Amino acid sequence: HEAAWLVSLSGYKAWWVRQGSTGGGRSSSSWGEPCANLPDPNGYAAMPAGSDFCVQRPGELLYVGEHLEHATCNLSPLVLAAGAQGST
Repeated sequence: HEAAWLVSLSGYKAWWVRQGSTGGGRSSSSWGEPCANLPDPNGYAAMPAGSDFCVQRPGELLYVGEHLEHATCNLSPLVLAAGAQGST
C-alpha cells in the first residue's frame, strides 16, 4: 500500500519490514502470526526471510515507505498511537 507513518504515544510495538511487490497489492500470508516471530530469550528470532526487525518505543515515529510489506506485534498490554496512510 501507500507510504504510512505511526507515532507511538504509549507502549511498545515490534515491527518487521521488507521490500514488497511493486504491484501495490497486499502481501501474502507469508508473515504468519507476527508475534510468533519474536526473539527467544537467547536473542534468536525466526524472522521472515529478507525482513528487518525493530521495536518502536513511546515517542518514536516510524515511517514505512510505499511498497514495503510490514507486520507488527504489540509488546505492551496497551499501545496507543496515531498515524496515517497515503496522502492524508
